[in-house]
Amino acid sequence: MAARQALMDYCQIFEEDIEHTHARFFPMPDQTTPTWCEKIQALENIGRQMPDPIMPFTVKYLHALDSLYEDQHQELMRWITKTSNAEAEVRALKLELEEAHKQMAIIIDRMEFYRRELHETGSSMLQEPIKEDD
Repeated sequence: MAARQALMDYCQIFEEDIEHTHARFFPMPDQTTPTWCEKIQALENIGRQMPDPIMPFTVKYLHALDSLYEDQHQELMRWITKTSNAEAEVRALKLELEEAHKQMAIIIDRMEFYRRELHETGSSMLQEPIKEDD
C-alpha cells in the first residue's frame, strides 16, 4: 500500500520527467487533472490508430484493477472499523457483565445475611414466652 502510494505520488510530482516512459500511465492520486485526462484521451486515440492495441488495453485493464483495488481497500477499511467498534463494544459489555455479577454476588450475600437474621429473630421470638397484658 505504501509503495503504491509512493509510486503514485512520484508519478504525479515528476510527470514531465516520465512523459516518454511507460510510467506515464501509472495512476496518479488526482486523476481529475487536465494532464491526466489528456494522457488517457491520447491513449484512447493511440488504441484506434495502432494495428496492435495491446498497450492501450493493458493500461486500461491495469487502471480498472487499480480502481477495483481502491474500492476493495475502502471496503476493507470500513470492515476493519466496524470490527474494531464491535470489539470495543464487546469489551465494554464484558466489563459491564462482570460488574453485574459482582453486584449480584453482593445482593445474594445480603439476602443470606438477612435471611439468617430473620430466621434467628423468628427463632428467638418463638423461644420467648408470650407476655399477656393484664
